[in-house]
Amino acid sequence: MEVSRRILLDKKFLVHAQGHSGGLWCLWDPKRWNIEVVHHSFQFIHLKVLNNSSHWFCTIVYASPHPQDKVVLWRELTQISKHIDGPWNLVGDFNVVLHQHERMGGALNANLRGDCAFRNFVDQCSLMDIGFNGSAFTWKRGQLYERLDRCLANFDWRVAFPEASLTHLNPLKYHHTPILLQLNLGVVRCSYRCPFRFEAVWLTHDEFPEFIQREWKANEPWNQKLLRRLNGIAGKLMKGPNRFLERLQSELWTELESILAREEIIWFQKSRCKWLLMGDRNTRYFHGTTVIRRRRNKVERLLNDQALWVMQQEELEAMVTEYYKHLFLESGDHNNLCLQNAFPSLGTAELEVIGRPISDEEILQAIKRMGSFKALGPDGL
Repeated sequence: MEVSRRILLDKKFLVHAQGHSGGLWCLWDPKRWNIEVVHHSFQFIHLKVLNNSSHWFCTIVYASPHPQDKVVLWRELTQISKHIDGPWNLVGDFNVVLHQHERMGGALNANLRGDCAFRNFVDQCSLMDIGFNGSAFTWKRGQLYERLDRCLANFDWRVAFPEASLTHLNPLKYHHTPILLQLNLGVVRCSYRCPFRFEAVWLTHDEFPEFIQREWKANEPWNQKLLRRLNGIAGKLMKGPNRFLERLQSELWTELESILAREEIIWFQKSRCKWLLMGDRNTRYFHGTTVIRRRRNKVERLLNDQALWVMQQEELEAMVTEYYKHLFLESGDHNNLCLQNAFPSLGTAELEVIGRPISDEEILQAIKRMGSFKALGPDGL
């Protein structure tokens, strides 16, 4: 209690430790955060974060190391998930790993049942791990390394906070690594040198061939006044019937449907979703999968030769460029790659099949085997 009073934050909610184990502290600045404590137990604090007319949920977790307590925790959090009506994230020490590669050392079958129960909870609540920056593990004891601390989120939270990032800090003298969750890194977006990519949605426009002849690399602007015109017409029609406005409204609705269909094709192509067919206005899902994939593939920091983390965009580009320049130099020590007897030998008939000219039928079959919105060219054509 004395420590919490010395922290210069006006609001706090504490779950006291049971003996020498457990205990949760949640402290915040009421000038910046409007937070309500919805529910709590000795293993978690469930919060509702209010932001003007919107809200999201945050659950602070400190799971017990005892398996029977964790079963109760997963059950309680599953019940909470049924009442979530918006973005939700869970952050803290879950005292269990999600994947086998998150444990190094120790017995191979250690805590296997507890790991499966945690994975079932994550799947049942449709949660995802947002990833991390820094060291691969957050807990160490002897030769055993594990990633016990993490941040989980539902689909809505990942879309609402696309730039959110979790960092594993230095553990110092403690066997646990502190974690830092940043909702907005405040990174200034640079104008990256994006290569040209063909968009499948262009083919849906009637004037596409003429447009290509005029401006090969220009983007067609969408009609941003369309919705405002429809709203204005709807207001006029509320005052009385008007055949001209009704006909115009029908034409504009047709145009809007066409634009929405194009938008769906854009996000479907960017999402690289293979198992879900287009239709039923899945634009939000496609957009969300695109955000998640790009966030997962984003490189925020790299460890240089001096064991220092490089985070600035210019330094990262220079570091990667220098690495590949050195990698592909002719000079330097290298070992010859011996491929002798590495592959099975081919008979005469097989060599003739490989060496024969490619027929038009083979080209047609190869094209037909390509997936929807897939192309072999680097420019998307």
